[in-house]
Amino acid sequence: MKSWRICKSKHSQNAFDGEGARFYGGRWNSTCFRMIYTAESIALAALEIIVNLGRDTKLIGKYVVIPVEFDVKLAQELNPRLLPKNWKSYPVPCDTQAIGDHWIASQKSVILRVPSVIVPDEHCYLINPRHPDFRKLKIGKPQKFEWDSRLAK
Repeated sequence: MKSWRICKSKHSQNAFDGEGARFYGGRWNSTCFRMIYTAESIALAALEIIVNLGRDTKLIGKYVVIPVEFDVKLAQELNPRLLPKNWKSYPVPCDTQAIGDHWIASQKSVILRVPSVIVPDEHCYLINPRHPDFRKLKIGKPQKFEWDSRLAK
């Protein structure tokens, strides 16, 4: 399996430490929990970046895309029946954060496959950087990622 992470090139050395999610929180984690967000395609990873930018934030700066290869056996899939009715809400509901926090604390797997809010038929892969199997992931080299100039408007 392969998933993708897009970040600013200046953060590429720390792209897999989970500190951004620990500091800011996210849909699937509260602050204080390290988590790495990746997507099943480069296009979905790009959409996830765009939708999470503030209204006044532009796609400025140099970005990279980083592949992550892993054995499917390392991933656990979130049962869709466990999703709360408000899982797609914004601001992010505490219910979805609790699901991710519980998964991180349980240490059941290094990767959790969850549906994307943007494209629910596609998936994001959450990574626990403190799981013992984290070392089994093959994190590739950052590759230059260029946004289409029409997206920067």
